[in-house]
Amino acid sequence: MSGSNRMTANLPYRKEADNMYCIKCGVELANGAKRCPLCGTPVIIPEELREEAAAAAPDPSLYPENRVQEKVNHWTILVVLTILSLLPSLLCMLIDLRLNNHIVWSGYVSCSLLLVYTIVILPFWFQKRKPYPFILADGIAIGILLAYICIKNGGHWFFTLALPIILILLIMIEIAFWTLRGNRMDPLLLVGLFFVAGGIFNVLLETMICITFHVRFTFWSFYPLIALGLIGAGLIFIAMRPALRKTLYKKFFV
Repeated sequence: MSGSNRMTANLPYRKEADNMYCIKCGVELANGAKRCPLCGTPVIIPEELREEAAAAAPDPSLYPENRVQEKVNHWTILVVLTILSLLPSLLCMLIDLRLNNHIVWSGYVSCSLLLVYTIVILPFWFQKRKPYPFILADGIAIGILLAYICIKNGGHWFFTLALPIILILLIMIEIAFWTLRGNRMDPLLLVGLFFVAGGIFNVLLETMICITFHVRFTFWSFYPLIALGLIGAGLIFIAMRPALRKTLYKKFFV
């Protein structure tokens, strides 16, 4: 039995030809009667029921089946974000020139906004986003900011301290992404190598500081070298012993 038939089967009336009868007591009903004159059972006419259901249903024109949702263009959003990133820089530069007749502090704002734009917005200009060029772009933006700070303050530390640090970190991060994305190395082994590299980096950092600022080498970098080196060596040892690693994973619920 269909849904409509089930609905009408329970209605308190029975229709035969042009006559209507009460479904409860069988008394013939007059046309237009709202209740049975004998038992008082309400009379429901199918046409009225369908009209009420149609009136309660939403207008199909408000919800067309093939309605196409309008979307804001991807490039439009990026252009707007680029303009919004440029406006604070230009505004600060104009204020700086108006107050000091030359650029004093607005360069810091511009270089900082360039770094934020490079990290946050630049990757969305490209559909297929591999991390390698963006890591390089972030390093260049950081280098520009540090170079500007060094020049404005009359420093001499950029080429002997900041630039080598940026290059070392860029190389390490690029290698990490290249290794992990291609599954070219066990992650635990990679972490161990990076701990060892971090210890060596501290020694290089102290060396660059001594060269840049002409201070005595105090060997403080050997403390993190020993600590990070031992941790890294332990991780490398575990990574090269699958049975040991499996046992430790089970023991520590990894």
